[in-house]
This record gives sequence, structure tokens and C-alpha cells, in this order.
Amino acid sequence: MKIFLTYLLSISFLVSACSSNKKTSNKQPTTEPTKMEAKKEMVKTEEPMLMGQEKMQEEKQVWGKYRIKRGDTLMWIAFNIYGDYEKWRSLSNANPNTNIRNLKIGSEIRYLMPKKKFVWNPKGVPHLVKSGETLGTISNQKYGTTGRWREIWDNNKPMIKNPDLIFTGFTIYYRPPVLGKN
Repeated sequence: MKIFLTYLLSISFLVSACSSNKKTSNKQPTTEPTKMEAKKEMVKTEEPMLMGQEKMQEEKQVWGKYRIKRGDTLMWIAFNIYGDYEKWRSLSNANPNTNIRNLKIGSEIRYLMPKKKFVWNPKGVPHLVKSGETLGTISNQKYGTTGRWREIWDNNKPMIKNPDLIFTGFTIYYRPPVLGKN
């Protein structure tokens, strides 16, 4: 791009020089550079690329479709597609006519396909997070002590970035307690 702009600037300079020469009859008109001279000029102005630096090419965006299921939220869909619930905004932006607070079961939304498919194979028994729950309260329900909250967090780390912030409606997994052991 810089080469092309440099070439255009040099041509416009030459054209303006030629037109100013026409006004005065005692000067010789300047001629346009030959193709070889123009190439040399372009090579001189091109900046060297740093080692390992490549010119970025625009990649073609590939879109997918997702059919809304019961209990889906944009955060949950973003987690299942990208492995990152915070990408719910990109889903919202890609679907401006969708009511994000009331997703209709069976309707479709579009999403930008990830470069690498996210795969998460959770281990354990599912638990649907209810309003007001924390990892400590879930630990207390499942194990009889709040002290095992870290085990639940460790088992759900792809989904839970901050153990103090879990979301109602998410399904997390806990390992069932071993009989006779808390």
C-alpha cells in the first residue's frame, strides 16, 4: 500500500511540475519516469519488514447457526461455542434483532465460527445453579461442608473464571461423594 501511495505521489508531483513548466516557455518540460525508474523509486521508499513480521490478510468470516434450546442464555451459548461466556456480547452484536432477555426456543441465532472448536467434557454429576447459590453453598449441599468448594471450582475451571462469581442457570459439575468419606 505504501509503495502504491508513493508511486501516486511521485506521479502527481511530476504532473504538477509539467503543468508549471508549460506556463514558462524558457524551461524544458519534465518527462514522466520510465517504468524502470518508477520501480527503482518504489523500491527505495519501501520500508524493510522486521524478521517474522507478515502482512495480515483479511480472512473470510464463516458464520454458523445455533438453534435455541430450553434454558439457553447467550452466556451459556457463548461458553459452549467459544469456551468463554464473556463472548455473549459478540453473539448479541451478530443478532441485533434478537431479544437477548427472552430467547425463543427453536429460533436460530448466527455466530462467527471459532478457529478451533471448543470441547469440554465435564466430569461428575450436573447441578443447575440457582439464584443466590455460591460454590460454598453447593459444596455444603453436596458434601455436607462448605470447605470442598475448591474441588467444585477445579472441576469447572473452564466455565468458572472467578470462584466468587457463578451464574444462575449455568450447569456445573461436582464429583459425587465417596461413601463413608466427606
